[in-house]
Amino acid sequence: MSIMLKATGLHTFNNDLDAVPAGALLKAENTVIDRDSIIESRRGFKQYGTVSGLSTDRAKQLLIYKDTILTHYSDKLAFDNGSGTFTDFSGSYSELEPGLRIKGLEANGNFYFTTLSGIKKISATSSSQFTSAANYIKDAGAVKALDVEAIIDYSVPGFFDPEAKVAYRIVWGYKDINENVLLGVPSARTVVVNTSTTASAVVDLSFPIPEEITATNIEYFYQIYRTAVKQLGVAPSLDDIDPGDEMYLVLEDFPTTNELTVTRMITVQDITPEDFRASGALLYTNLNSGEGINRSNEVPPIAKDIALFSDSVFFANTRTSQTLSLSLLSVSQLISGVSTFTITNGNTSNTYTFVGIPEITDFTFDTQANTTDASYFLINAASNIRKYFVWFNKTGTTPEPSALDTVDRLPIEVDISGATTDIDVAQLVLTAINNTTDFTATRIGAVVTITNTNTGDADDAINGATPVGGVFAINVTQQGDGEDLGLNHVLLSGAPTPAQQIDETARSLIKVINQNTNEDTYGFYLSGPDDLPGLMSLESRNIDDPIFYLGANSTATGSQFNPILPVTQSGTVALGTGTVTITAAAHGFSNGDSVVLYNATTTPIINGTYTISNITVNTFDIASTVTTIGNIDILTAEDVFSENEIRPNRLYFSKFQQPEAVPSLSYIDIGPKDQAILRIVALRDSLFIFKEDGIYRLTGVQEPNWSVSLFDNSVILLAPDTCSVLNNQIYCLTTQGIARVTDTGVGVISRPIEDKIQKVIVQNSNYKTISFGISYETDRAYFIYLPSSQSDTEPSYALRFNTFTNTWTEWVRSNVSGIVNPADDKLYLGAASPIIEQERKNLDRKDYADYEFTLSLGANSINDTTVTLSSNIGINSGDIIVQTQYITISTYNRLLKKLDLDISLEHDYFSTLEMLYGDDLTNKMIALVNKLNADPSPTSIYTFSGTTNPITIQTEFNVIINTLNNDPGVFLSNYMESTGSQQIEGQILTPVKNTNKVILRLAAPFIVGSIVHYVGIPNVIIYAPQHFGDTSILKQVNEATFIFEDTVFTSARVAYNSDLSPNFEYVDFEGVGDGSWGNFVWGEQSWGGEGDQVPLRTYIPLEKQRCRFIRPRFEHGNAWEHYAIQGISLNPRSLSTRGYR
Repeated sequence: MSIMLKATGLHTFNNDLDAVPAGALLKAENTVIDRDSIIESRRGFKQYGTVSGLSTDRAKQLLIYKDTILTHYSDKLAFDNGSGTFTDFSGSYSELEPGLRIKGLEANGNFYFTTLSGIKKISATSSSQFTSAANYIKDAGAVKALDVEAIIDYSVPGFFDPEAKVAYRIVWGYKDINENVLLGVPSARTVVVNTSTTASAVVDLSFPIPEEITATNIEYFYQIYRTAVKQLGVAPSLDDIDPGDEMYLVLEDFPTTNELTVTRMITVQDITPEDFRASGALLYTNLNSGEGINRSNEVPPIAKDIALFSDSVFFANTRTSQTLSLSLLSVSQLISGVSTFTITNGNTSNTYTFVGIPEITDFTFDTQANTTDASYFLINAASNIRKYFVWFNKTGTTPEPSALDTVDRLPIEVDISGATTDIDVAQLVLTAINNTTDFTATRIGAVVTITNTNTGDADDAINGATPVGGVFAINVTQQGDGEDLGLNHVLLSGAPTPAQQIDETARSLIKVINQNTNEDTYGFYLSGPDDLPGLMSLESRNIDDPIFYLGANSTATGSQFNPILPVTQSGTVALGTGTVTITAAAHGFSNGDSVVLYNATTTPIINGTYTISNITVNTFDIASTVTTIGNIDILTAEDVFSENEIRPNRLYFSKFQQPEAVPSLSYIDIGPKDQAILRIVALRDSLFIFKEDGIYRLTGVQEPNWSVSLFDNSVILLAPDTCSVLNNQIYCLTTQGIARVTDTGVGVISRPIEDKIQKVIVQNSNYKTISFGISYETDRAYFIYLPSSQSDTEPSYALRFNTFTNTWTEWVRSNVSGIVNPADDKLYLGAASPIIEQERKNLDRKDYADYEFTLSLGANSINDTTVTLSSNIGINSGDIIVQTQYITISTYNRLLKKLDLDISLEHDYFSTLEMLYGDDLTNKMIALVNKLNADPSPTSIYTFSGTTNPITIQTEFNVIINTLNNDPGVFLSNYMESTGSQQIEGQILTPVKNTNKVILRLAAPFIVGSIVHYVGIPNVIIYAPQHFGDTSILKQVNEATFIFEDTVFTSARVAYNSDLSPNFEYVDFEGVGDGSWGNFVWGEQSWGGEGDQVPLRTYIPLEKQRCRFIRPRFEHGNAWEHYAIQGISLNPRSLSTRGYR
């Protein structure tokens, strides 16, 4: 006798006549070995929910947030209501590559996930807050502040002392549902100057609201930070001092509805005293007290994977927004109204014109006698950055005017007490004007020409509330012009120094770009106190926007920038089909050049990037079709264009405990840049980085102490989504097989099934993207779903590894995604259909069935063991049908028998109304009520509504019982109500082909109504060849015994084959249970009585007995049955030492 009590799982790659361990299996379909050496069926799965898209949609990824299932299908993300109803979140969310599942994690209470358009965020304290409302899912990170304009305001004396400077920055932020405060990147520093020698002031600030902040994002607030006021002191001039960049919070507020929906601008006056400022919060990017401007909270990059390690979120295989750094070198070659700057991505194009004209005004003066004492006129600096009133002191002691129109203006006093003629007055005005920095003045006779020292529009000069008098006259001879947001006009500065000109022109360019609602880019001014002026950066407004290009109207204009901008050209487009010719005089292109076409007026519009061919001096061809000719603008695509830093080997990381704050320099490039990061997976003490050239390991507590080292370059990840963490170990499919990665090294666990792995790798080209892994902590199991054939486009089976028993088994199921929900500790799977499946896990026999389908039984549908269903499609032998009954046949008949025992009533209730298998309970209830009302003894009226609802029938049945118990004409008063429900089961012996009939193993007391079909789980177990120690000896094995933990199943099949007879021949186990199907309440009694551990012995078919080795096979597929194989024994007898001839 040979007894084998081991079960060591699949061993299909070994020499199964020598190298396999005891208990090795060649097949273990739909089984688990979770207990040492015990083989059992897997638990079943039921339909939990469906995605609401097309029939071809799949739950491509399942995620967990707030103990709730999220599913990604098509380009939608949906959330579960807790019972299998999935609702789409608003918005579209696509994976970065076809087949690459989105990745997600929870940090700081929020959920972050990868998409083609960047990292997205859901913020909730519980799943009850999930909603399909628009903009519920947000882009991760806070909005970056744009430009800010600050103008001194003398209308109110304030903190801003005379002859001083102060600087500002703006920050946007919000607090999410989980109480995390997010602050964005600060604006560029803006410096304000108080040139007055006597007047203190306040500051008027204005800055645009970024387009990401709308009326639906009312949680956003703005913060205004200010430096200390830097006074002139002993410095030679205001140009020699700088207020620094140590900022303090002076104001925080929310935008108003009008600002959000109408003006799109914040306009606010800073009146905060200096001592209040000094006690305000420090700006987080302060150089001394903060992290520095290079540590600004940039939004996370687009990433193919994310992981949380050591309280920082890591982003792998990244790309950033399209950005382009440039600088304005000079404005000397820019011509007002002529020079232009163009930004285009082909589809969206904007051209900005530089305009800079100073305002020039002639003032005609009269004699001193005709000039009114304390009179004045109003005049304004370029762009109205400062305002003045020029007043006349005729007596030498006249007080300064204080009318309302002088309140916010600086005074320029002209003492004419010693003047006589009009020329005297004019000369004194000229001298006073030339003492300012905002104007220059010249005189011809009594006419003084005042020219604004800078370019830009200004309010025209006017007489004051007290007019100057005499022949005084004002004549604007040149209207100032400059920045105009509506016309995309950029100020071409005429400031006194080249540095100031560059600074003001560049700032204006940024401002006009940012406030252009038709623009796809934002501009940022980068020059700080220690930088050259004119440093700028352009950045796409959306992280997934396409590449953009820059151009200028002429070589001279382009030369003012670094990099030098190419010249834009204009052309005409001819008709063409497949090939279109464009004419552009002396275009200078070559064959193979790449050009951007924009502003096309053709039909169809042919904007975009093209490679040109067939050039002549004045023409070139593109591949396109045009049916209506038109004009077009052209720009080379090879000179100045944006980049988005596509870095396959780059690993960005967030600030400590700030998942959405990712400074632009917070990254590590891992290994060679041409070898991409495939996955990043965190364990307790390490972050493992799986690259195309090996495995790297990052350790450390937090930046700047990260340490990266090559961990193993002999193991390459093959299928990224097979990575899964189980018990602080990573399992994944690699070039070495299925590997287990720990902090101490890499081990291969798939050697026993290497043939299965090799088949996948060699035969199916899709396996890298369709394969995926799941870890199940409480089951100590790792699943890897794989294709089984060359044509599979979805996984068709799973290999399951138990980490405690170190055994492999196989599940024959087609799924595309999966996850374990910790809320109920159940496995959820995305099926190869729109269905999401839920594991059955009640820890009883009912766990052992797959899908369930609701069918119906009609009248006359039962004939002994033959049952006619509404359909028998998909029903197989071993499936069961279950009917939940609230009034069973026995309950109804028991009432009839008791009525017959009641001495006050007639005695033929049972004989006339007996309920049989297949009867209609509704009809029986009607008959019962009719008979009770016809019986002469009862005095009450008995009613029944005729409902077919089984619960309502039970309720009305109990009303009848209560009426009987209280009826004076009825002798007995202890009729029993019906409570609860009972499940009646019938096991399918076989479906009848071409009908809706099935044959049951035993007749069951079903009645007319709905019935549920449960699908059995087909288990197949084949043991490795049993050769009893010597494969060379011919043996006879005449019987085998399967040893079960208990025998509470109704039937199973065993089969055997041998080296001499390779086909399997089956032997059925019949009648193992007690044969009481349907005659008791399941759950109150075990199938098979109390069960037993008696081994089940079978004969081995004669043809299989003579062999050198034999393979036992076990099959079971009955729903709602559990088995547990503990071992197998075989009875061999040697026949000859000559096993071979």
